[in-house]
Amino acid sequence: MKIQTIETTKLHENPWNPNRLEGAKLDALRKMISEKGFVQPLVVRPHPDRDGEFEILDGAHRFRVMKELGKQEIECVVVSDEGKDAVLRTLAMNRLRGSEDPLALARTIADAAFKDKELCAYLAFEENEIAVMQELLSPPPEPDLTPEEIFSLLDFFLTVNEADYVKGILAQASKQELNGSDNIARAITKQRKNALALLAIIRRYEAGL
Repeated sequence: MKIQTIETTKLHENPWNPNRLEGAKLDALRKMISEKGFVQPLVVRPHPDRDGEFEILDGAHRFRVMKELGKQEIECVVVSDEGKDAVLRTLAMNRLRGSEDPLALARTIADAAFKDKELCAYLAFEENEIAVMQELLSPPPEPDLTPEEIFSLLDFFLTVNEADYVKGILAQASKQELNGSDNIARAITKQRKNALALLAIIRRYEAGL
């Protein structure tokens, strides 16, 4: 494996890449690269059918943007993958990128004091997503609910397994074996907007334990 600067005319996209980037996200990638610079090299291999040229295993959209911007050369990481390993590399680079913890993301954005227009322009956030993050960090409302009513809401918003898991966390919290609502948030927040209302209720309940 080595890093090499390669002419764009010698780079070719592979035919199996299932990843798609369109609309606002592609616009955000273009703006990020044009204004902040190209910092993530492509991953390529020697082309199996074109001597002296290369096939892209990761970074097809960055490649397209760089060409649009008129770049003649691109930094690449050159690997020697062949056959199934080349396909595996592409799929792995697409899938094995982790996922965002909603609370951690909201806090990071708030701490960095990003403006809404920056989040939309550079990261392709939608207005409703920004509102969700702001809601996560806002003081919870003051619902006057009994534990039985709270458990009913758990059963309504979550699957049976999820509801049982959160109830177990609440039971542990009541014994002071675990503190803070962050653990509860991670347990119930799986990119669900419904979980926002539920999180506020659980925070209120936990505070009264």
